[in-house]
Amino acid sequence: MKIYQIRELSTEDLKSAIIDNYDALENYRFQKATSQLENYKAVKNTKRDIAQMITILKEREMGINLEIKDKTVKSKSDNADSVSTEEKPKKKRTVKKKTDKAEE
Repeated sequence: MKIYQIRELSTEDLKSAIIDNYDALENYRFQKATSQLENYKAVKNTKRDIAQMITILKEREMGINLEIKDKTVKSKSDNADSVSTEEKPKKKRTVKKKTDKAEE
């Protein structure tokens, strides 16, 4: 689940999603113990989702990052427009010649 999807959920939905993910994680652990688990990445992804959901709940309790919903992310084309079209001259690189001390 993507972080923006988690942020769109209500607090009650988040709490129920956390409980569902804990149940899914328990099932994955049983499947892993009996060698029936086919997708081992599912365990990692579920743990990550749980951690993200708990973090979002804590942020809401503390009143942190509430303005993130309102902000929009600029696309790469928007960022390219803000950069000036003039290119800076490249620095000339000097190459030091290696000298053998044995020849001296």
